[in-house]
Amino acid sequence: MSISALLGIVVFFVGDFGETEMKVLGTTLAMGGYSKTGLCSSAIHNRNEFRSFSIIGTIVIPTLNKITDKKK
Repeated sequence: MSISALLGIVVFFVGDFGETEMKVLGTTLAMGGYSKTGLCSSAIHNRNEFRSFSIIGTIVIPTLNKITDKKK
């Protein structure tokens, strides 16, 4: 995750925002979003009153992956 963030920062400051730079930034944002969603879902999974939110978060991660994984 740290390496992905570092690459995103480098591309943001040094890149000319071509296709490759946009892919790197998109991947960095996707990794950050997936990581945060997974962390939040796993943190509340053992609490009975929040278990439904954990399950929803667990379902959202692969769904977002399918949305962002556009094969040309």
